[in-house]
Amino acid sequence: MPTSFDFNTSPFDALTVLEQDKIKQSLDVAYYPKGAEIINADVDKNSPLFLVIKGEVHQFRGNAFVSSFGATDWFDGKLITIGRTEFRYVAAEEVVAYLLPARLIRQLAADNSRFGSLLFADISERLSAAASGDQQRELQGFIMAKVKDAYLRKPFFVDGEMSVFDATRILRERNASHVLVRDGELSGVFTNTNLCDAVLLDRDLKAMPVKEASRFDLLTVDVNDDITEALLMMIRHRVHRLVVTEHGGIVGVLGQLDLMSFFSNHSHLIALQIDMAEDIVELRTAAGQIEKFIRTQHGSGVKVSVIGRMVQELNLQIFSKLWSLIAPMDVQLNSCVLVMGSEGRGEQVLRTDQDNALLLRDGFSFDGVEGICARFNEELAIMGYPLCSGQMMMSNPIWRQQCGDFKKTITEWVFSSDPQAPVYLSTFLDAKVVSGDVTLFEDVQQHLIHGPRDYAGFINRFAQAVNLFGDAEPSWWRKILPIGHTESNDMDLKKAGIFPIVHGVRSLALEQGCIETSTKSRIESLVAAHVLEADTGRNLIEALYFLLALRLKSSLNLNTAGGAAIKPDDLSALERDLLKDCLHIAKEFRAFVSKHFHLNVF
Repeated sequence: MPTSFDFNTSPFDALTVLEQDKIKQSLDVAYYPKGAEIINADVDKNSPLFLVIKGEVHQFRGNAFVSSFGATDWFDGKLITIGRTEFRYVAAEEVVAYLLPARLIRQLAADNSRFGSLLFADISERLSAAASGDQQRELQGFIMAKVKDAYLRKPFFVDGEMSVFDATRILRERNASHVLVRDGELSGVFTNTNLCDAVLLDRDLKAMPVKEASRFDLLTVDVNDDITEALLMMIRHRVHRLVVTEHGGIVGVLGQLDLMSFFSNHSHLIALQIDMAEDIVELRTAAGQIEKFIRTQHGSGVKVSVIGRMVQELNLQIFSKLWSLIAPMDVQLNSCVLVMGSEGRGEQVLRTDQDNALLLRDGFSFDGVEGICARFNEELAIMGYPLCSGQMMMSNPIWRQQCGDFKKTITEWVFSSDPQAPVYLSTFLDAKVVSGDVTLFEDVQQHLIHGPRDYAGFINRFAQAVNLFGDAEPSWWRKILPIGHTESNDMDLKKAGIFPIVHGVRSLALEQGCIETSTKSRIESLVAAHVLEADTGRNLIEALYFLLALRLKSSLNLNTAGGAAIKPDDLSALERDLLKDCLHIAKEFRAFVSKHFHLNVF
């Protein structure tokens, strides 16, 4: 009986100890020489589930190659559930595999819904089941966290002899709910609650020392204490804040709201820093918190779609605040700042090249606006938003025009045979307003969506880009199979899956006159308009976010921003299996878009 079965591999990590014992008691191992047919169309429903230990198995539909399986991959789930299969499985080399009895697997799937979903369900259910495992790891992460991992507010002291009236004025000026109080060697805290108590004493608050209204029996935690201990202390003593110490000295204050934010997400703290930034240096500090926030959220198992929306909001606040610090008020009132491309769609998690533009009100001019725009792009680059190599930035005069002139530029792009023109149009279609007069953008957007869209063949030519990369990854099945291939097996997820989904959806949305910018919102609009089936829409959304999550994971591991390439052999067996499904969805959708727009005749 085999004893080395790895239960840390998904979906078997979803089994309980008792269920694992049942597997151990029923396992068998089989050997297949090269060329042996492991499963064919005549197999019965009691054929076992195969888990490859060693070797490579090829899957065929008839004589057409479909996919391949390597170590830790399993097949064929459909055979186990419905008792038949449309595929043949052939040993491409010597193969050793575990055999898991079909009856036992069906029983375990019935008793353990997560195991069943990971093994047999459609793509959306399998991704949900995988996410539930991430949520368990998230909880473990919180339990291990220390006080220093949460956001600590800087200590701010006032002298104990200061009047309650003046201390209250400081609270108001700092938009704070507390200040720390020094009285000789003692340290205390004066809060809004203490102020209410002082008012009820009916004393002259301009003459009353703040130390007489403060609390000096401080509740403290050390920066290296468990964060759960801080939470328990707040609950036990019914207080809203704890003073944080290190080596006996006060180093900060942990507020209840900040602690709760840590247990959910702390995006609002970064937003608060952005809002309170009084100059560009302080804004740079706030911007520097975003990548740490992304790593924390991703490491906690938060869905990439949720991270993307939160990061988009934070980035928009950074851009808006920076524009308010740089641009004179007259320029702000007569312009509209846009972010475009993946940033506009809310699908850019890690920072990639800047894509932004400035629309100016017709008839408005301002000496020096070129320098203002150049500084805006340069400051963003300092904050970690790289300059666009294609110059799609407001420092480029093409992307800084009065609305009327920009409409003419759009029309030129629509009628142009320049292969770059669809790229410009696609980028602008994904635009989102950062600050300024939104009506300026809406005017230009309507010109693109409802103006030149009637031009015969325009949308078809626009949609052609869905095949821009063609079979950019013609051997991607083999790249997913990590078996001793010497060639580089890096895979470009943007070319293989993300771009065909994003641009195919964008093309269909343009045809429908849809003004949504995110791919998810566009898909939902297309489903509502019966352009896409509901199942197709759901699978496209799940596939897109799975591919974006894999790219984010790879980028974070490599410390690269927006890197598109991944190494399939670094993925788990479950991730490789899900990747196969997602790339199939992207490939089939590309074929659907090509047929819809008759791209074969262009």
